[in-house]
Amino acid sequence: MMSRLSTADLRSHHIIYLGYISAFDKLSRLIFASSGLQTGRTYDELYNRGSGEIYSSDAGLPTRNQPFRDYGLLSTFPAPDGNQFIVIAGTRDAGLMHTAQTALDIDRLDSIEQLLQLPYDPSTANFEALYEVFGFDRTNFDANLIYSRELDPRRIWSGEATRN
Repeated sequence: MMSRLSTADLRSHHIIYLGYISAFDKLSRLIFASSGLQTGRTYDELYNRGSGEIYSSDAGLPTRNQPFRDYGLLSTFPAPDGNQFIVIAGTRDAGLMHTAQTALDIDRLDSIEQLLQLPYDPSTANFEALYEVFGFDRTNFDANLIYSRELDPRRIWSGEATRN
């Protein structure tokens, strides 16, 4: 539970976050420190700092029998003491569910690392990936990887602001 997460936990334990982007709470600064993304005007929006593109979910209250678009964020990075952070998040349920399914699929994870040309080393994985999820009647059906980027763990832990 986020309410029970302490600063000492961040330093000495592997951290797996599973939830909404709007509930990052004390993890928000760490997650977005090296990210090429940031939240938009609402937590239903993510802003791409490099391209200026806004990814906006309309899955909040989709009308019955209507298609919708949602977003899921998968991020992982090491901490200075060797523990690993894994973030599985969505703007809404469909994005979260798709990202959780993706995080369990080794082939999908390998394809992200190959796309970014990262060496395979689970103990130092450091990337983020954003999925655009398509659904109908509050159920996710398909998704596309629309953004991925290697993260710089030094920026996360040094407090250095993200620069593009």
